[in-house]
Amino acid sequence: MMTVIFILFLVSLLGLLFMFGRKLVHLRSGAIQGNDGNAPYPPLPDWRVLKDGAEKHAKRYGYAATVTIIRSYVRSMNFLKNRSKEMAEKLENLMPKNGNGGGTGGEPKGTNKFLEMISEYKHKIRRIKREIHEEENKS
Repeated sequence: MMTVIFILFLVSLLGLLFMFGRKLVHLRSGAIQGNDGNAPYPPLPDWRVLKDGAEKHAKRYGYAATVTIIRSYVRSMNFLKNRSKEMAEKLENLMPKNGNGGGTGGEPKGTNKFLEMISEYKHKIRRIKREIHEEENKS
């Protein structure tokens, strides 16, 4: 791989030498006129005019950029606020309503059978205690 890259480099170097050599031959024979250094530069506008114009446009574009940035900030915050409300509503719809955990919120889960049995035993024990208390008070 390295040899291929080296060969390509040499070929391109030889091509450049050939091109510059041909230009040099044409320059020496006089077929091509070179730049003698005395050619006038293209006219440039006055620097003060350029400076004043740049300041005027910079102020105008600065104000426009400031307004654009503030508008985009307000719009993006409003958009994010609305999206967060929508997402909160969607999450609330996914959460179960009865608080048993799990589920998609569609159908409520039934109560735990063990807890139902314990509460029934508690009611029975209270009823028996009350009856015993009433019998003690009667006698």
